[in-house]
Amino acid sequence: MVCAFAACAVLLLTGCKQIERADLVIINGTEPETLDPAIMTGFSEMRIAQGLFEGLTRPDPRTGQPIPGLAERWEVSADGRIYTFHIRSNAVWSTGRPITAHDVIFSWLRVLDPATGADYAGQFFYIKGAEEYYNATNKDMALLGLCALDNRTLQVELKHPAPFFLDLCALPAFAVVPREPIEKYGERWLNARPLPVSGPYELVHWRLNDRVRLRKNRLYWDAANTQIELIDFLPVGAPNTALNLYQTGAADIIWDKDMVPVELLDLLLTRPDCHRFSYLGTYFIRFNV
Repeated sequence: MVCAFAACAVLLLTGCKQIERADLVIINGTEPETLDPAIMTGFSEMRIAQGLFEGLTRPDPRTGQPIPGLAERWEVSADGRIYTFHIRSNAVWSTGRPITAHDVIFSWLRVLDPATGADYAGQFFYIKGAEEYYNATNKDMALLGLCALDNRTLQVELKHPAPFFLDLCALPAFAVVPREPIEKYGERWLNARPLPVSGPYELVHWRLNDRVRLRKNRLYWDAANTQIELIDFLPVGAPNTALNLYQTGAADIIWDKDMVPVELLDLLLTRPDCHRFSYLGTYFIRFNV
């Protein structure tokens, strides 16, 4: 399918239906397994999720440090255990409905439901009662250190101080997702149209083995600073194919480090359009003994 797409985009063969080129086309690595931020684990999914769904905080694109997202500000108690988040008055879903503290609680409780199958549910266990809630047969909200003081104010009580909690709030699992389509469609909620999103972009379509296309969300609280109108994420599994798409102008960025041909790396690093950045990650070797 990737080769067929390349033929359409570059050679314009007869019979290929042309599609409007996005303003930014990204080689995103392998096909996303899901666009549900609660259950995703791969970088290719997380890059897309950052455009669709936002959390109380978001990572600064330059430093990686947490900065205000849906929450415009917060206070932390002197003992470091209680966080009080204030949600922006202009934070609304792409459908126009206000985003509330209750939406945040719904989203977080969904991750804490074992039926959701969220691999990163353990990241919520810093919250008072979250681990007990996760393991309980009968879910009791009274166990949890989560409280909507009003529609725009969320109070979170931790088991013990966790200075990195604001960083956790920027992770996809902590993103705010829409209650209505999830309750109506269950696992197929991402097929809802229009799909309510809390982030800077709306989902236009996800075509398997072709692309995920996003369009600017004009109701996003920071839409004035969202400069790019259309973004395409291309699923490409072969480094040579990725480089060919870039070289021919069919793509603008090869974002996944594994999509650069290793044998050409030294040569590519001499080019002005090849940039090297520090990578935050941990590598390990597991011995099978």
